[in-house]
Amino acid sequence: MTPDAIPIRDVSKSAEMLPATRLHAPGHPAPKESTGDAGRHAMRRRFYRLWVVLVAGTLVQLVPVFRYGDATAPYWMRGIVLAAFLQGACWLWMALVPDWSSLWIAMVLSAGAAAGYAFALAIAVVAPEGQIDILQMNPLRDGAQIWTMAMLVLSGGLTLACGVLSFSWRKFLGPTG
Repeated sequence: MTPDAIPIRDVSKSAEMLPATRLHAPGHPAPKESTGDAGRHAMRRRFYRLWVVLVAGTLVQLVPVFRYGDATAPYWMRGIVLAAFLQGACWLWMALVPDWSSLWIAMVLSAGAAAGYAFALAIAVVAPEGQIDILQMNPLRDGAQIWTMAMLVLSGGLTLACGVLSFSWRKFLGPTG
């Protein structure tokens, strides 16, 4: 067979011939999903609600810095300020670009924050008391352990929320979105 004899297939009609996929349990009706503009507005409302929670979570992370209130703050508090600044810049960008991909980036950033808090928690728990540690947690060790545990849970929850909303928004848009 010569290359000229290969039939060219019209791909514009092939999507119509594909069988519909079933994403629900057999015997149950398919879930009703919002479509069109109403669905997009619903996704954006969910996006901005989560955005407010992300901003509030970032402000909660800064509480020990405001309570300490000293110019010679330990390294772990300076790290919190740097992380909060980077998160705030990302959240500002997210407000300007409400999309499933910006939620995915927020998920990755929140996972990074959770990993940082897990690292700080490991140092606070494992490092011997009185020994010099890299984050200077010795004076506030008990409070730092509780704080890093709480922030680890908060960051993990925000990671999960961003991932779930990103996935559902992507699924709502379909394969072309």
